[in-house]
Amino acid sequence: MESGLAEWRSTEPSAWRVTLTSGSVVEVWADGVQELDEHVVFSSLVDVERRPEDWVGILIMGETPTNPLRFLAAVARFPRHEVADFSSI
Repeated sequence: MESGLAEWRSTEPSAWRVTLTSGSVVEVWADGVQELDEHVVFSSLVDVERRPEDWVGILIMGETPTNPLRFLAAVARFPRHEVADFSSI
């Protein structure tokens, strides 16, 4: 899947259901999820046309050592105290 300067590397990201403490439910499409620094962060593997340092506001979750233009980018981030539950669907 392509989007502007990035090409999403997974064949199709997984769907995740995030239930917030307010009762709202958010659906997120991402390759994975992790808890980091009091946040629940969803990320996807992307290939880019230029180094991500050129971008403003991109949260890089991990890099591949063999390809400097491929990395894990955060696609959604929620404060942990706002998340009641999350699961793949």
